[in-house]
Amino acid sequence: MVECAGCYGEGCGECQGTGRILVTTCPLDFAGDDVWDALEMTSYLEHGALPIPGGVLDQTHIFLEAARFIGAERARQRAAMWERS
Repeated sequence: MVECAGCYGEGCGECQGTGRILVTTCPLDFAGDDVWDALEMTSYLEHGALPIPGGVLDQTHIFLEAARFIGAERARQRAAMWERS
């Protein structure tokens, strides 16, 4: 069982209100090429490189949304690791 990514453990329709989801296959099976591309591009961003030449305003809207989501998720995971240690 893992925390529901849709509601962060609060309970929603996806997890039938439990806040947890039973994973019966490898989670990597759910990640398509677009997910791996987004993860790779946002890792470049952490080092100051943008996928499209120019500044932040030159980047696509979908990239900026993905970067915000991935950055927030990484921060949440780091915070959870600190809480456990």
